[in-house]
Amino acid sequence: MKKFLLIVALIAGCGDEDQSRDAADCTAAGATQTTSVNLTDEAFSPVCVKVAKGAEVTFTNKDSMAHTVTTDSGQAESFDSGNMDQNATFKHVFATAGTIRAHCENHGGMHIAIVVE
Repeated sequence: MKKFLLIVALIAGCGDEDQSRDAADCTAAGATQTTSVNLTDEAFSPVCVKVAKGAEVTFTNKDSMAHTVTTDSGQAESFDSGNMDQNATFKHVFATAGTIRAHCENHGGMHIAIVVE
């Protein structure tokens, strides 16, 4: 049983690390152009987004647990959705060009980067 739990913990940790790395490596060339982001399976989807300056992005919690969309400290824009229950949405208009990084306050491995052009 201990081996099983260790394997599960290692697998879960890998997923979080991969999403964090994907968001950290986000560039305009590799970003998905969209104004809709889902929070599901303890992840943002997509994790690397590109939008035009002035675009409104809708974040929708498709997960059974509460999530937040909260900017990392030191970003050009600041927002916090607060706890979003299942099927809740949060909208934000991106007014500043550059890359805005955010995370879920409840799940440390959930990260997203939004490239605003």
